[in-house]
Amino acid sequence: MPISELERKRQANIARNQLLLNDLGIEKVKGDFYNELAPNKGTNLLKKVKKEKRNQDKISDIPVRRSRRIAGVKLQDSQNDFNLSIENAKKRDWGDSDFSDNLRLEGDLKLNDVFGNEPDTVERLSKSFHGKDYLRTALEREAGKNFGNEGIASLRDELGSLNLFKGFDPSKIRLTSQRMTSIQFHPYVDRKIVIGGDKTGQIGIWPTDDKKVISLGEEYYEDYEPAITYLKLHGKNISRLQVNPEEPKKIYSASYDGSVRCLNLGKLLSENIMSFNSVNGTAEGITDINFVSPNVYYFTTLSGLFGQHDLRTPESTKDFKVLRCHDKKIGSFAINPSLSSQFTTASLDRSLRVWDLRKISTVSLSQDQEHYPSPLCLGSFTSKLSVSGTDWNRSGDIVCNGYANEISIFNNKNFLSLPRSNYSSQRNKTPANDGAAENLIPDHILKHNCQTGRWVSILKAKWQTNPSDSIEKFIIANMNRSFDIYCSNGIQVGNIRHALMNTVPAVSCFHPTQNWLVGGSASGKCYLFDNERE
Repeated sequence: MPISELERKRQANIARNQLLLNDLGIEKVKGDFYNELAPNKGTNLLKKVKKEKRNQDKISDIPVRRSRRIAGVKLQDSQNDFNLSIENAKKRDWGDSDFSDNLRLEGDLKLNDVFGNEPDTVERLSKSFHGKDYLRTALEREAGKNFGNEGIASLRDELGSLNLFKGFDPSKIRLTSQRMTSIQFHPYVDRKIVIGGDKTGQIGIWPTDDKKVISLGEEYYEDYEPAITYLKLHGKNISRLQVNPEEPKKIYSASYDGSVRCLNLGKLLSENIMSFNSVNGTAEGITDINFVSPNVYYFTTLSGLFGQHDLRTPESTKDFKVLRCHDKKIGSFAINPSLSSQFTTASLDRSLRVWDLRKISTVSLSQDQEHYPSPLCLGSFTSKLSVSGTDWNRSGDIVCNGYANEISIFNNKNFLSLPRSNYSSQRNKTPANDGAAENLIPDHILKHNCQTGRWVSILKAKWQTNPSDSIEKFIIANMNRSFDIYCSNGIQVGNIRHALMNTVPAVSCFHPTQNWLVGGSASGKCYLFDNERE
């Protein structure tokens, strides 16, 4: 069969291309590449991993793990070894280990030493705490002012007109570096000062009128940021911040590291006023403090103890007056403003209790813990779940909230007339009340979401200490990124929110006298609402 014209042209092209390839020497280059990349003969690409032989040591005839009881080791010896390890850790340089960050500071600390290279910070901090006397302002207001529906309506209008602080973008107001666990409004009325504490023991102080200049380079303009002063005064979670109204230049802080410190801005000194240890010598966390007089305060602990400390007592004296109130953590407590011998406690054991210090029982409330006497229990209320916070206002109303998603209000109870609880070892006790009389019935129960989870601080309802409008009201954070405000009769008078609030202001409080409020979030951000206009 004859070859077609197209086939003849195709074969001619193949022959021409083959001659061109031979002239270029492609086959030779290909062989060179192969020789360079080919592995040497005899080499195995998959190297065998040699199995290490186990040490077939002779098995010991005696057990490796021994019982300390059988070996005759006393618990006191083990505790001494533990204390020795702590002492050795304290002797290390402060930056050698992360363990040093959780240690409790001992002794006094001068702020000039803390801010050695920043004298302007010390001067600015000292000048910030000069304001109008809080006590004089409280006495000037009208006492016993009655309010009805008109008062509540005007309060709603006032709270509804509050504005988010306009001095700075809220994202720039970071009061603490970690999750905020406590916040406090300083009682000055002519200037606003906010104090916050976080889970690492850091304290942030923010005078809202002060600002720092930020240099953005020669080609850019200067900007400003909040003048927040940071102090690392504790080793663990700061559970409570307090300002004594009679000494407004002193800031008291309590921590889970077992210490209570006083930041004296008049002397520029951080003083260690108490270091509390358990019976075995380890630091026991302080959960709350409240002043009953200018020199005496009460405190509670993680193990359910209630104590008293006098500031005039030398710090070296370790003999604290301690009473047993609960077997589990006391998350919060409050003193009756009208009768300082009465106080209420909120505990992890799901109970709210009211106590009277004028009678101390010789029989301990707990049969499982160390033997401590207990005060007289006037009444108790048991919740479905743990009770997180409690507070007592000047009108005699008690508020408490917890993980049962409820806020309970007890109105103006005369606790002197309540039947007394009798702590007897023969009495049948339940885990919820430990034998205390359940004679407290809430007058108002409000539904409120208190399920904060792991990353948000516990929500706690707090009364306004001394409201200038004489309307008793409390504030609590809302999980929908807002503040809820209620009166003592259970009526909600405000829900404060803003589009720039992108986190839950879990820790919150009122100004002691003014209708200003502030909250802190898990990221350390601070949200302040006041009545100032642009």
